[in-house]
Amino acid sequence: MKIRCITNKIDSALAKVLEKDPSQIFLTVGKEYTVYVIVQWNTGDLRYGITDDVELPYPHFYPPSLFEVTDKKLSKYWFYDYNHELQQPQFAFKEWIEEPYFWDKLTDGDKREVEIYKKYKRLMDSEFFNISNS
Repeated sequence: MKIRCITNKIDSALAKVLEKDPSQIFLTVGKEYTVYVIVQWNTGDLRYGITDDVELPYPHFYPPSLFEVTDKKLSKYWFYDYNHELQQPQFAFKEWIEEPYFWDKLTDGDKREVEIYKKYKRLMDSEFFNISNS
């Protein structure tokens, strides 16, 4: 799935929901991003997990209201799960879905999880390659 940023401006209400200062939105208007994960936040809102302009070794999550969908095809690498404990549906690659602490280990920089994320990032980037972005 590909999305294009239509705004990188957020108001104070959205900043509070995102738990981000408006200066912490690292998106370029007009730029396309590959969606690596879709989760429903505990607030009930959807979030797209993308590599934003900071390019950390894990995705940052942003609401759909900042984007338009440019390619609606779901990744062939995605699995679906409903996390009963958190009451959250999610689409993500297998390890994200099946390993209970994958996200925590990924954001802690554990080598195995970072390498798995990089692998799926490469696969999904090539799956949704757009010559206009090269």
